[in-house]
Amino acid sequence: MQRIDSVNARANQNGQGKNGFHDNADLSGQDATYLTPPFMNTIQEELANAIEGFSKSLDPTDNTQLLAVLKQISQQASNASDDLKQRVIQLESFVENSVDYFYPVGTIVDFGIQNINPNVRFVGTTWIRHGEGRVSVGLIVDSDPTAPSWTKNVNGFGGTFNQSLEVENLPPHKHSKTDKFNKFAALAQDVRSTVYDKNEGYGGLTSSENDNSKIEMEMAVSSLTAKAWEDAAEQSVGQGEMFSIVQPSIVVNRWVRIA
Repeated sequence: MQRIDSVNARANQNGQGKNGFHDNADLSGQDATYLTPPFMNTIQEELANAIEGFSKSLDPTDNTQLLAVLKQISQQASNASDDLKQRVIQLESFVENSVDYFYPVGTIVDFGIQNINPNVRFVGTTWIRHGEGRVSVGLIVDSDPTAPSWTKNVNGFGGTFNQSLEVENLPPHKHSKTDKFNKFAALAQDVRSTVYDKNEGYGGLTSSENDNSKIEMEMAVSSLTAKAWEDAAEQSVGQGEMFSIVQPSIVVNRWVRIA
C-alpha cells in the first residue's frame, strides 16, 4: 500500500508525514491533487488480493465481493471465538474430571507441605484433615486371628501414645525372700528342716516328707516366726508411670476428600 505522491499532493494532509488529497483551492494556480497510475494500481491490487485471497475470482458484475469477504472474515472470527469458548469449557471439564479420576471421594493424600489446602487447590471438591497424630496401618483382608479387629476395617481406630504394664504383661518369674520383691511365702521350696534359724532361715532345699512333687504348687509357710513373717512380707516397688510406645515417625499434612 502507498499514499498519493503526485506533484500536487498535499503534504501532511492526514497527519505528520502523511500525504493526502486536496482541491488546493487555497493555492493560486494550483490544481487539485492528481491521481497517479502507481497509486491507483496499488489500490486496485490491494482490493483484488483481498478477494482472491479467499479463493474467489474477480467478477466485474459483482460489486459486493469485498463485502462478502469481510462478512466471511467476521463469521470466521465469531466461530473461532465460539470454538475457543468451547475449548475452555472442555479444558475445565478435563481438569475437573482429572481430579475425580485421580482423587475420587474417599482418597487420602499425604502432603509434605505445611500450609497446603486441597479445598483451594482443587476447586469444587471438599476435603477435611484426616488421622491427625495417627499412623497409617495397612488393611488386613485375610483371617489372621492374631490381628486386632480394628485393623480389618478402613478407618479402624486403635493404638495409644503411652502404655502402662499390667500384671498379665509381665514375663513369668519367681521371687525368694532375698529378692527385692519378697513374697508372703516362697513358692517351690522343699524344706529340709522345719526348724527356722533367725539368721539362716530354713535349711537347704531338698525333698521332704511333705513334698508335693509339683514344685510350683508348694508353699513353705509352716513354723514361721516373726522374723520369718517379716522376711516373707510382700514389698511394694515402682511408680506405675506410663512409657512411650510410639515408633519412629514423620509428620505429613494429611487430608481426605469427602465430596
